[in-house]
Amino acid sequence: MDHTDAKKAWISSLTEEYPLTAIDHAAPKIYTRIAYGFPFRSSNDLDIIAATRYLLNSFRRALTCFPFLGGQILHPKDDKLPQLIYSRDPANLNINRYRDEVFDVKCGKGITDYPWTWERLQAAGVPPDAIDKDILSLSPDHPENSSGKFYHPVTLRASFIPGGLILCFAFHHAIADGASYRAFYQCMFDSSRQFDEHAFNASVIRRKNLNSLLGKERAGAQIVDITNLPQYDFNFCPPSVQPPVADVPRSVTKILRLPAARILAMKQEACAYLRSVRGPSAFVSSADTICGLAWLHVTRARLDHLDPNETTRFATAVDIRNRMIPNLDEEAYIGNMYLRAMTDKGVRVKDLVNVSDASAPVTLRDIAEAAWLIRKAIQAFENTSHICENLALLANVFHGADPDHISHASGLALNKQRTGLDNSVWVNTGADIEFGIPGTGGGKPEWARKTYSANEGNLNVLPRKGGTRGSADWEILLVLREDAMNKLMGEKEMGAYLVKAPAVASDDVPIQARAHL
Repeated sequence: MDHTDAKKAWISSLTEEYPLTAIDHAAPKIYTRIAYGFPFRSSNDLDIIAATRYLLNSFRRALTCFPFLGGQILHPKDDKLPQLIYSRDPANLNINRYRDEVFDVKCGKGITDYPWTWERLQAAGVPPDAIDKDILSLSPDHPENSSGKFYHPVTLRASFIPGGLILCFAFHHAIADGASYRAFYQCMFDSSRQFDEHAFNASVIRRKNLNSLLGKERAGAQIVDITNLPQYDFNFCPPSVQPPVADVPRSVTKILRLPAARILAMKQEACAYLRSVRGPSAFVSSADTICGLAWLHVTRARLDHLDPNETTRFATAVDIRNRMIPNLDEEAYIGNMYLRAMTDKGVRVKDLVNVSDASAPVTLRDIAEAAWLIRKAIQAFENTSHICENLALLANVFHGADPDHISHASGLALNKQRTGLDNSVWVNTGADIEFGIPGTGGGKPEWARKTYSANEGNLNVLPRKGGTRGSADWEILLVLREDAMNKLMGEKEMGAYLVKAPAVASDDVPIQARAHL
């Protein structure tokens, strides 16, 4: 039996189906890749083997605890929804049948195509293009929709570079969100964790109940009945009549570092101001403050190609684990449990920034008001009826609605390529996990990064030691068209708030990275 036939036979043995919810189906069908960096000083083969064995056993333990992640996700050729199939037999996990497709290691001569050493990475601040998916990830390509192909739910590649180790996880978004990554790591690096059949059966029942709650069992209302939701715009052209897209400058990606003490002071001042004008309960978080700061300065940087009356919006993912479903175990639930908050569609460019005097400095009041708009959008999900309306829309995927149309309608409402920003806050995603890898000092990663991408209007608040607390600098990943990014980095713009990059001799940094210094 050749490899293809053997793989087909294995897939046919995966007789269990793990129920995907409407939120899972509405998630983009992509791999989300996140990399963690550790110092690893030894080049001794035995030390590398010890670290590799530890990682393999830890990865296998996590897949044993969550066996559906050791199965396959099918993207059907027809218009049917993806399926997640698996086996409860540990011997039948993908890691035990097709290990090299799920977990692998690159070191020595196997990673000569990677130009960075640990020392160079650290000196350069780990720039975005150093996290190259084609080298560091085992899943560099996104799944093909409607392909009839099968995909692994999660993969891991460990790359040993001179002086360091980079772990790159790739999670299929149909089965995992940011909180899921954290739950997976906690299981992976906790040697006491074992498969709990009772808990697992309860999780399957919970998901079936969730599907009932999300409308799978009811006669679904059509999308047109719920088009008043501000996070969606269904007035889009079919693909065959889409207007041509004008040429725009290329997008560039940067990591921006913000000092913790300054962000804390700004948040406190913003809260004091908001309480004076909005009432004693008004509040914004540190993440809100950072996002408001970024939204303001991105809009200022884009002014040359915007109309003052255009709508500008900010979107962010909201975890609803503890907002909608009582007793949902936040630390154990693997799957998507987020909805998208978006600022009011009545906010215009001229409402957010001073278009009559673009050189006027941004004030703390400006930042506070922008952060407040974001906080109000998030607070809307404290209202159960608002959550139910959003879930009712997503539930249409069980009744013939195309999930891609729903995500396209959300993208159209945001218009991140021109006026909007699309944000995810990952501060609690792995930076405080004790990975315990031999040879690394056994502790937490030095840094966390997404693999490089250049999708205009994307913003990520990256994992941070201490989460939303502590003294570590904040890091955000931002993608903007090049002319806007150059303006944003100006000393009188957002550049004024950033931690200055250390001086690095250009000879110490690979040529392709020098543009980021």
